[in-house]
Amino acid sequence: MKLSQLVVIGCLGFFACDSDGGGACTEIAVASVTLEVVAAEDGEPLPDATVTFTLDGGEMREPDSRDDDGVFVLDYEETGVFLVTVSASGFEMLTRSYDVVLEEGGCHPEGVSDTVELGKAE
Repeated sequence: MKLSQLVVIGCLGFFACDSDGGGACTEIAVASVTLEVVAAEDGEPLPDATVTFTLDGGEMREPDSRDDDGVFVLDYEETGVFLVTVSASGFEMLTRSYDVVLEEGGCHPEGVSDTVELGKAE
């Protein structure tokens, strides 16, 4: 885990939701959507990929964090429909949709993790 991710998690932990109004359920912020972007041909990570998304049809946004292994965390502690576009130079663009809901008990989102495989552009 990168330092930037730890800082974001540490800061967001104070804002984690609660189910009864009495304080944070936990001090850990849960990632709403985590994507690993790789080349379909050989599974190599694509850390320079461009990932953008909208949440419930809102404005276009960029991931909260990314790392050198091609892992992108789109947001923390958010629920709704994430419409995600992933592209990289020399690869086909891909669009996917993820519906993130609250976990049972209503405290944090049920985080979605996915591996996005980009095929070579023709």
